Amino acid sequence: MQGILNYYKQCFQHDSAEINLWSSHKLAEQEKLLLQHEDELSSGFLPRLPVPFAQASALMARSALYLREKVLLHCCLFFCGTVELNGEKRKVVTPLLYRECQLQADGDNIYLQGNDTFSGQGPFTINEALLEKLVVEGHSLSQELRDNPTDVSGWIAWLRAGQADVDTSHLLHFPKLIDEAEFTSLCRKRGQFMVSRSQIILAERSLASRGILHELDKLITAPSHSAPLKALFAETQQKISASDNADTQEAYLPGLLSRAQIQALKIAANQTLGQISGPPGTGKSYTIATVAAEQVLRGKSVLIVAHTDVAVDVIADKLEQQFQLGSSLIRAGSPQFIKVLKNQIDEMLHGQHPATDETISDILLLNAKQQLNTVAREQTKMEASFIHHCRHAIHRGQKLATLQQGQSRWRLGFYNWAYRAGIKQFAQQWNVLDKLTTLIAQKESLSLKYLQLATHYRLNQLLKHKRSTLVSFASALRARQSAKQLEGFYKTDFDALKQTFPIWLSSLASLHKVLPMEQQMFDLVIIDEATQANIAECLPALQRAKAALVVGDNKQLRHFSFLSRAKQTQIHTQLGLAQDCRGLMSYRDASMLDLVSQSLTSQSQVVFLNEHFRSKPELIQFSNQQFYQGMLKIMQHRPCTSSGHLHRIQVTGARDSKGVNRLEAEALIQKLSQLIDDQMNTLVPSSIGVLSCFRNQTEYLSQQIMARFSAQQIERHQLRIATPFGFQGEERDIMLISFSITANDSRAAVYLNRTDMFNVAITRAKQAQWLFLSVQEHELAKHSLLAKYLESAGQFQAAHNYVDALDTFGQSVAHAIEEKGITVWRAYHMAGLELDILCRYGDQYLAIDLIGYPGPWADFFDIELYKLLQRAGIKLIPVSYGLWCQQRELCIQQICNQFKLEQSN
Repeated sequence: MQGILNYYKQCFQHDSAEINLWSSHKLAEQEKLLLQHEDELSSGFLPRLPVPFAQASALMARSALYLREKVLLHCCLFFCGTVELNGEKRKVVTPLLYRECQLQADGDNIYLQGNDTFSGQGPFTINEALLEKLVVEGHSLSQELRDNPTDVSGWIAWLRAGQADVDTSHLLHFPKLIDEAEFTSLCRKRGQFMVSRSQIILAERSLASRGILHELDKLITAPSHSAPLKALFAETQQKISASDNADTQEAYLPGLLSRAQIQALKIAANQTLGQISGPPGTGKSYTIATVAAEQVLRGKSVLIVAHTDVAVDVIADKLEQQFQLGSSLIRAGSPQFIKVLKNQIDEMLHGQHPATDETISDILLLNAKQQLNTVAREQTKMEASFIHHCRHAIHRGQKLATLQQGQSRWRLGFYNWAYRAGIKQFAQQWNVLDKLTTLIAQKESLSLKYLQLATHYRLNQLLKHKRSTLVSFASALRARQSAKQLEGFYKTDFDALKQTFPIWLSSLASLHKVLPMEQQMFDLVIIDEATQANIAECLPALQRAKAALVVGDNKQLRHFSFLSRAKQTQIHTQLGLAQDCRGLMSYRDASMLDLVSQSLTSQSQVVFLNEHFRSKPELIQFSNQQFYQGMLKIMQHRPCTSSGHLHRIQVTGARDSKGVNRLEAEALIQKLSQLIDDQMNTLVPSSIGVLSCFRNQTEYLSQQIMARFSAQQIERHQLRIATPFGFQGEERDIMLISFSITANDSRAAVYLNRTDMFNVAITRAKQAQWLFLSVQEHELAKHSLLAKYLESAGQFQAAHNYVDALDTFGQSVAHAIEEKGITVWRAYHMAGLELDILCRYGDQYLAIDLIGYPGPWADFFDIELYKLLQRAGIKLIPVSYGLWCQQRELCIQQICNQFKLEQSN
């Protein structure tokens, strides 16, 4: 296992080396050494290069002092200009090429040479983060340049082909180096340029990278590893409990959970490794919150991590708002983390917390649980009664239909007389359903109460028996010096602290700052947005837990790595790892979700969330068919609301030399202005997103919007302008998308075929999406995703997927309902079901389950399907054939009552 852990660590180390190279011109003098005249080491003319003794010796000493925090790099071919970093324009001086190096003393001289760890001189790493800022999207780096990175003529040609606005004429002097006075003079001018310049830099790793690397080092040398790590890399995975399965507590959770969500609870409770796959809008964050709440009910502790703070904050919000578990969680790593934690603990110690109420006792908790159990038993009883009525209705209905089709009229008359009372009892199905709805609402309220009471009770017990632990922890938090604060923090009894706060949430980058590296300290770790997380940064989180659940979608954006394949192969070879090592995957290309998926031994460890709640059907239709094989159940689907949510505005724009389509941007801004004006007096305004897949178009749109709209308008509509990478995990009511390309931009059009990016781009809207285009679908390659998307959008109509071919019973019911002014659809497909009859009156919908007449509609819907429709916001009621024959007016009245419609109407 150590070899594979070392592989991921070294890959991460090299991948993060360039992070702080943007501002090499701002480094302190003692942290850089400029090479003079010629760089004969880069050109390969010399195996090592003599450097000035005084400067080099000082740099050597400083490098030794900061061995873990900093890395010594040999950098050459420098870029100077302005680029956008984290949404801001910044002047940067950064190398195109760099590699780890060493300064070695030999007699009275000091020499520069490549890092011996990588056999001699070692190849240069290409600063791909810089190249991404300079060239058009989709302009891939050639293998020739990767193999020969100091080929300056190759760079000049490649940058020109990639439409980079960079003066490269000064590169031609390489390996001769530019005079520093001339370089300084060039830097004062406007514009972007590259020069033949070489420098030794002592670069500081980012705090996140440094912390993760330190923890990876500890992981490699650890005497033992957690169960999830063993399952990934070493041993055949086993269930957490070897004796029996843990009983999950879904009955005590609020909300109507789907079968997939209940399965997720069981996987989290019983498996060492598990995976939740969730397409856009299918409730991944809610499912994670549900799993965490269930673990807490069983007295377990949960660590929830993600690559971004945004993803973690969404889950924290759901735990606070929908499960009322705010006092049971720690949002670690947030700016207010220490302050909030300090206030919470002070309130507890001073008796100002609900958990300090002396009335909280075993009896109170037991009574709350018994109340829930009583409601649950009653619900089970009601469901059994409903099923009994349905089965009885089928039997009576089919017997009645057989007699009606027979020759003997007296038998039919006798049957109707003899069983009229029994058939009339089928009306009780409606009462049972109403009672079930009431019981579900009661369970929701009681579950929230019980969940809160259970967490308060556990904390109450802690304060009674281990108050001193919280006192010492509060003292550690009040320490003014951060080192002293951290020392006290790590000496805390974390078992007691986890009893106080059983749920911890943190970004992966902050984890090393907020929790000690203690093996299996949590019962479960949940990794959200696992496609965005590289494998290395997740490993310390896995070491901290007894079991792991990863959540993501392999059809959405993946993590981005600047590590070259050549460097990755080199690390793999030097460590002597076999190709078929368990858990060995490409660091560049594989995410944490990929690794876990490869390691699972049973499909029962995987859950696919297939109920899509976010978007109108028209907005998710293409993604559902193209990427998910039509497996998503669209919960917002309704008749007459299917189309009119996806709009396109065609313009005759063109991309300029920088890839900006100004005409398209102007059309988008006009529509944005109209949307904002239309909602000027709206109490709850729509949130709005502006997206382009192309960085320069996004940047131009951002500049224009910031200049034309006030800060109040931007804040009121939660206006966000970004590429798909900035919208991963985000959603808006309305999305405006500028595709930017024209028929002449074939290279840029190819970039749009990146499936994960395209899928994210088109699935952010909940209510409406506006497409701004300077190209027609017939002008695009037929296989292109944009062409297919536009074609799909054009074909989507309000045509409903239903057939007017019900049996005699169904037609009779449908006609009777229509006579009341209620709109009817027969055999209507919705949320993955075929509804016998769907009705609409005003803006209300009602589904009818026809029961008992011989044929395809004789059977009744499973009770779980009633709940599925309830989650979709549709009520379903049964109408039995026997009751319809004997009590037609009663059936019609029941349907009218659902719409609060008087039958006389």
